[in-house]
Amino acid sequence: MDIIITVFTVLSMYLNLSSNPNSDYCYNADIENGVVNALYVFDNKSDYLTPTYAYQFTYDEAGRLSEKATYNWNKETKTYEPYYKLQFDYNGLGYELSHCLWSKNTQTWQPADESMVYFLDNNHLRSVTHYQHEQETDQTTVSHLFVQDPYEDYLLTLLANANQ
Repeated sequence: MDIIITVFTVLSMYLNLSSNPNSDYCYNADIENGVVNALYVFDNKSDYLTPTYAYQFTYDEAGRLSEKATYNWNKETKTYEPYYKLQFDYNGLGYELSHCLWSKNTQTWQPADESMVYFLDNNHLRSVTHYQHEQETDQTTVSHLFVQDPYEDYLLTLLANANQ
């Protein structure tokens, strides 16, 4: 499957971001052995750099991105506070991307509130299904997207929206 985010993808993203001289943001990364473990974003619009966001990356044993957690800077406490995370669960035919919010009340990550399932079958049909989760066990299909690989210079796409 060719749409998997790897260690090299995250490192490339950081290098592209940090090399833009016209950006309103500055970036600093915690890189160890070529692996980006954290990325810190600073606002560069005033005379001083101001912390804005932090991202923490976790990888599986195959070097694929398994989790990206986002933290917002709290000006009063001068700390990064959890906001949301994306979890990547891989299988032989694709992966599932889940979005989880942080609960300030329980100080834990909540169960996924939405997810997307990416699937590639043997006939080169790629499909993406978007779900919204109302509770841990209930999910509603929001949309489906099917894309056929190019065949004789044609790219066939079909979008099926569950709300239609």
